[in-house]
Amino acid sequence: MTSRWLLAGLILWLSTGCVQQAPFTAVQDAVGQVTHADGFPSVTRNARPYILDEASRLFTTDLIRTDNQSRLTIEFTGGQVVHLDPNTQLLISSVEQRPGEHRYRFSLTSGSLMIEGHDAVPDRLTIRSSIAQVTTDSGSIWMGYDRNSPTLRIISLNNASIIVSNDDGKVELTTAGQTTTVSPGSAPGAITTWSPERITRTISYYEQIQ
Repeated sequence: MTSRWLLAGLILWLSTGCVQQAPFTAVQDAVGQVTHADGFPSVTRNARPYILDEASRLFTTDLIRTDNQSRLTIEFTGGQVVHLDPNTQLLISSVEQRPGEHRYRFSLTSGSLMIEGHDAVPDRLTIRSSIAQVTTDSGSIWMGYDRNSPTLRIISLNNASIIVSNDDGKVELTTAGQTTTVSPGSAPGAITTWSPERITRTISYYEQIQ
């Protein structure tokens, strides 16, 4: 009898714990859609520029730009919402999916953005920059280049894990209000905690249409 129970347990373990998940595959169709546009934000696709408006669809390898008179909101297929401030450039490097899960890779080359994390499904989100890489599964983030110095600021807007790393080190933001600054050639700086008022002032400053 004991051996039968052991066999039954082994079968159950094999049928649950050892099931291989489906591999990620590249999304071939649109990966997101513009839900709000101010001014004349644009996208470069296949070496040709296009003006973006509400309901414009976005695809992998699109290079999105806002000038000093525009800003943009995008909703991606997994539910993440990305807000681009003026003077921002974002590349959709890749988007992959498997049932119930997405994996996004973006490159932020200038400006600033805010990401509303999607808690229902912990999709992996990686944002690369020339200074550091930011990775999270469900974090809400504001990040941007300082207008007055060559540094990158990252602010956590919820209590999810956000890893900020480069070749010189890494830090983990875990609580809303935590922030770090990264300078070229240096590890991410010590984590500090900002008040909601200071965060609001910072984000509002970068959201201003100049």
